[in-house]
Amino acid sequence: MIECGNTLELKEDLRYTRESNKYGYIKNIQMANKIQIANIKYNGRYGNIKNSNNGWNFRDRGLIQLTGRYNYQDFTIKARELMWIDNTINFEKNPNLICENGKYAIMSAVYFWVNKKCFEKAKNTNNESIDAITNIINKHTDSYKIRQEQYQRIKNANIFKNFI
Repeated sequence: MIECGNTLELKEDLRYTRESNKYGYIKNIQMANKIQIANIKYNGRYGNIKNSNNGWNFRDRGLIQLTGRYNYQDFTIKARELMWIDNTINFEKNPNLICENGKYAIMSAVYFWVNKKCFEKAKNTNNESIDAITNIINKHTDSYKIRQEQYQRIKNANIFKNFI
């Protein structure tokens, strides 16, 4: 539950405390400029065009927090091929669909899981598997330990007891 948080946020909130002062944040006065943060963080990566609003438009959304124009485009293509959606649905043209409709939020996570072959790393229920999956989802994160703790919390609470 790290990518979407404990509250299941379906789009990235872009509240980065380490970087927010660079983007207009003034404590108790104004929030940082989230559009600017997203564009700096994501433009020129994941199929996003430099010097555009692609970083903002294709910021993290869905349960897996799908990121980047390329992934939105590829998700649209794969979802159509699998007949999950019809040809009128286009996540590249309307990226908010992923966070406005729960079924698309789930589909985007399944797409990512299968497309990136996360299932190959999920054969064991240990920290090594959790770290291997984290490495695929968000390699440079500093949340490996938090993800291990979240997994244990979910496992100990028997949240998915009927699925195993």
